[in-house]
Amino acid sequence: SNEGLINATNSTVQFGGVDGDSWVNNGTVTLIDSPITLDGTFMAADLGALGSNGPLTITGILNNVGMVLDIDTFGGTGFVLGSGGTVNGGTLTGTSSIVIDPFASVTFGGVTLALDITVPSGTQLNIENGLTLSSASITLAADSNIAYLNFSSTQTVTGTGEIKFGGTTTGNTLNWIRPLGTGTIVTLDTGITVRADTANGRLGNTSRSLVLDGSLVNLRAGGDVDILGDSFTLNGSITVGDDAQVMVLATTPTLSASAALDIDISASGNGLVAFGNQPTIAGAANFALQGGFIPLECEAFTFTTYPSITGGFDSVSGPDLGGGETFTLDEQATQVQAVAAGIGC
Repeated sequence: SNEGLINATNSTVQFGGVDGDSWVNNGTVTLIDSPITLDGTFMAADLGALGSNGPLTITGILNNVGMVLDIDTFGGTGFVLGSGGTVNGGTLTGTSSIVIDPFASVTFGGVTLALDITVPSGTQLNIENGLTLSSASITLAADSNIAYLNFSSTQTVTGTGEIKFGGTTTGNTLNWIRPLGTGTIVTLDTGITVRADTANGRLGNTSRSLVLDGSLVNLRAGGDVDILGDSFTLNGSITVGDDAQVMVLATTPTLSASAALDIDISASGNGLVAFGNQPTIAGAANFALQGGFIPLECEAFTFTTYPSITGGFDSVSGPDLGGGETFTLDEQATQVQAVAAGIGC
């Protein structure tokens, strides 16, 4: 522990040298142009009087259970999670964003996130004991390397916020919401939206299961999102733009009675949800016209495909196409089409 006064200029400072060692600063530390690395095990209160105009990097374990940590209080030029950096419990808040070192593997354990964070290309953000978003977003920003949001065991993402597929990758495999551990079930709660923002991405993993109580939104032109897993259950909604698709490759996909597919249709095309295996389908199919498009009478739009099907959509909704009529559904052996209202169709 430090009980005295530490001043450093143009230096490199580290507290704690061995993972697991605990430390406390009861004195005063003033750093000028001197980055500091926090290793070992500590609480925010253990930092004491720490003043710095440089970056603060955590490579150890910050125990924040029951606490609210405002990262702005550290000042300096950034609050950084380096490789091995872990935050356990409590709430992380602030007007600035946490920075994750490139190619680092960092961990949140039972954290409430009340600020936005970006997971850079080649980096892994590991979630343990659940995650709560408090009007916050996590952006996976892959370019040529994978950006992972990993879940080590069965857990739930709750609260209100978004997980975004960002970065510059043109593929759909490099931004990955990835359950780990055989039999793991990851649930994305009702207030959570997964959004294809500037790039594509994937959800789920083989030998694991995914439950989407919230929403998946893919409105990107040419956007492609994959869903993997032993099972995928949709209790929320999937929204697909007129030039986008969602590929559900899970072994056992289910759309429950509360599920909804929200499909955009325009002159250039329509959204598609394609199943690689036989789905069990219920719930609603909802359609919206974009760009002033008006379909011809009886014009058909294939919005979901599959090798075979069990069940069918319980309801359909869409714009008034004349006389109070909208689309009807033509459920076929390997596809469902939305058919515009008209005489004789």
